[in-house]
Amino acid sequence: MTLPDGFAGSVLAVESITDARCLLNGPAGCRNRLMTLCAQLRRNCEDPSEFKIPYFKGQPRVPCTYTEGLDFINGGGEKVEDALKVIRSVCDDMVFIVDSPGSALIGDDHNLAIHRADMDGRAFPIDQNMASRPFPESYDSTLTEIMKCIDPEREPHVEKTVNIVGLPIIDRGWIHGLRHLEELLGMMGVRINAAVGAGASIEELSHAGRAEATVVVYPEYGRHTAEWIEERLEVPIVGRDCDAPVGIDSTEVWLRRIAEALGTDPSAAVGACDDARRQIASCVLRNKPFGAELLGRTFCISSVPSVVHPLMNWLHGFFGMVPAAVKLDCRFPELEPDIEGSLVRMCVPESLESEYPNYSGVVLTNGQEALFLEESRRCAAGIDIGFPSSEEVALLPRTILGLTGSLYIAERILNSLG
Repeated sequence: MTLPDGFAGSVLAVESITDARCLLNGPAGCRNRLMTLCAQLRRNCEDPSEFKIPYFKGQPRVPCTYTEGLDFINGGGEKVEDALKVIRSVCDDMVFIVDSPGSALIGDDHNLAIHRADMDGRAFPIDQNMASRPFPESYDSTLTEIMKCIDPEREPHVEKTVNIVGLPIIDRGWIHGLRHLEELLGMMGVRINAAVGAGASIEELSHAGRAEATVVVYPEYGRHTAEWIEERLEVPIVGRDCDAPVGIDSTEVWLRRIAEALGTDPSAAVGACDDARRQIASCVLRNKPFGAELLGRTFCISSVPSVVHPLMNWLHGFFGMVPAAVKLDCRFPELEPDIEGSLVRMCVPESLESEYPNYSGVVLTNGQEALFLEESRRCAAGIDIGFPSSEEVALLPRTILGLTGSLYIAERILNSLG
């Protein structure tokens, strides 16, 4: 398991909103890594020198009550109230209070603190203790709670507009991925209304009901939020329990599904998929040894099910590669039978949840593990497809989504040959 815990999922879900701020009610140790991570993922441009004030302590993101000692006995309500007043004095952001696992046991009345801080309607507690949940589920559930707090209303649908859900800011190159999906949708005349959990503002979330449909990227991170939008705002879901648009084949299926739901012409986007296939195929044909080396070459993969399934099918079907180890970073019962069935058809059912072999041609996993395995010479190429990233400087767009992601993965594989 490479993903953070559910507590981090709640904090990052709040921080995914451009004009929202997470108030962490907990000790300093719970804040230290999260405040830096949120600043990195948000591409934060706030000046730390302006936040040398209580509860921020020189770091703009994730102000904290710094719960300690007697607070766990007497309660931390006064600290929450005072922290809210400080936040109100420096920004106009909407605030969501997330309790650390220990602070959640105290049972502080956050609504009372909000009222005393004169933050009614601007601050809300996230009541559910998410710490014991998997990161994707916590991210999804927290976004659902946030949508309930914002309480958007039903509106007339604007044709050929969609909400995007299930794209977490922890995803590798999430900003580039969102822009690329926006480009592909634009080829079909479709516009994004709100990217829920991926950089949308409070204003955009409050008008989620305008969209003609809600499109899911990674269902592990957005299915429940999409279902709430569907039930509350009557916006139908596209891709509820389907593969993510990872690999060319799955990207084409994802685009065709959206086009069918909205009654648009997918020809231009499908043409772009065909162009990407030809680009990779021509490279293989120009270098004849590539084809021989690819056929039967082993790979290992570790990610969420909606990434594992389409990516292993694409690598096997397009390149002739064979999975040696397949690991799932979280459970998602709706897709697991499909993964098992695909492995049976590839004649390698034993690869599911197997340990990595001593050597494999390619390993697709989180960046740090990929880098370690490549440097240890346990694979020819370790490909960064998830968190935690290898933290390499990436000046050009890097994402695993769509056609850009497919070309990135193919490029790494082809450069590992020979």
